[in-house]
Amino acid sequence: MRTKGIAGALALLASTTIWAQHASDDPVASANDGFGLTLGLESIGLYGPNFVRGFSPQTAGNVRIEGLYFDQQGALSKRVVDGSTIRVGVSEVGYAFPAPTGVVDYDLRSPGDGIPSGTVVASAGPFEARGDSVDGTLPLIPGELQWQGRADFAAGIQQQSYTKDVASPTLPAAHLSDRPLRAYTTAALTLTEHATAYAGYTQGLEDSGVASSSADNRGAILPDARTWQADAGIRFGLTPQLKLIAGVFEIEKPYFNLDSHHVDRALGRQRASGLELSLSGEVMRNLNVSAALLWGEFKVSGPNLGTEGIGSQALNQARVTTTLDATYSLPRLPSLSLDLSIFHFSWYPASVDNVVRAPPGTTVALGGRYRFELLGAAATLRLQVANLTNTYYWNLGFTSPEFSQYHPRAYFGYLTVDF
Repeated sequence: MRTKGIAGALALLASTTIWAQHASDDPVASANDGFGLTLGLESIGLYGPNFVRGFSPQTAGNVRIEGLYFDQQGALSKRVVDGSTIRVGVSEVGYAFPAPTGVVDYDLRSPGDGIPSGTVVASAGPFEARGDSVDGTLPLIPGELQWQGRADFAAGIQQQSYTKDVASPTLPAAHLSDRPLRAYTTAALTLTEHATAYAGYTQGLEDSGVASSSADNRGAILPDARTWQADAGIRFGLTPQLKLIAGVFEIEKPYFNLDSHHVDRALGRQRASGLELSLSGEVMRNLNVSAALLWGEFKVSGPNLGTEGIGSQALNQARVTTTLDATYSLPRLPSLSLDLSIFHFSWYPASVDNVVRAPPGTTVALGGRYRFELLGAAATLRLQVANLTNTYYWNLGFTSPEFSQYHPRAYFGYLTVDF
């Protein structure tokens, strides 16, 4: 399921999931680009773990822990993870195993400077959500172990081994194996003191799941997906504190859906291509922004798609998506900051055959942070009104019309104290 925009922070609270949080956390001031960052309880940016460039990197298995590949089999413990960063374009250069649709890179919690510490978080949100957490760090080994280095070019060929077995009490056992070769290359070139160009080409192998329960071939293993991505662009430092990123991309993957005989199978190819823009940093004194725009086309192609009831445009893919997150610290009261989040999307197909179109929408969130000391410890009180204008729309699935209602206007807050 796709959840648009600023719902990320609210969703974390609604499920009472507590990420590692610190009183000094500010995702807008911490963001290196506008493409996606989760820090503590809050998420900002154009993309998230379930939506990057028209696809879901988490579903595809494109996840990392601080740049290292792992096979995610379940949710990561919030006791060891601080948050996550969406890495696409120039931020993906140098990864040993890049992937189409980018990478969700999780950040491990750090013991800091080796001094024992603790954090208390109490939160409240919509739907009667409540949460509290007590976290502590006690370093057992002094010092740090780090891998240091910088790569401007990376290339490789990987032999992958894919095996999948599915057993169901009411269906025959299914087995699928494959051993494809996968190639990738990424590069970044410093053009001037302020400008860096980047480019990359990546092949991928992704699990396609099993046929849906409504299909005549329900439970059958769908063929593994051979995918590819190409992208290029430039990062330019407008000022020492403000960066602009502009890039283009193209991604292609198999398109699976039910045909006219209710068989779940590959009906063609899905291609996403477009332009990405990101602006992040300090625009003026005390004002930090993280903004991004996606302008793209998300097409489905294949033989006889019309007879199968499939339109040429991918379900639930808006042609234009923009996001703006801004934080302003009051000069006369630096302990108080105000923040604004705006998320906008254009119309998008709301049915597989493209007959139904959902209207465009804009959501706004307004909030603030107050930093102070509580019993000699750093503390932050965070308040926010999400969906300020009470915009109403439906979230949809990528391949089937599964509907979920976007939350109405809601209020949430949390208090964080570092000891």
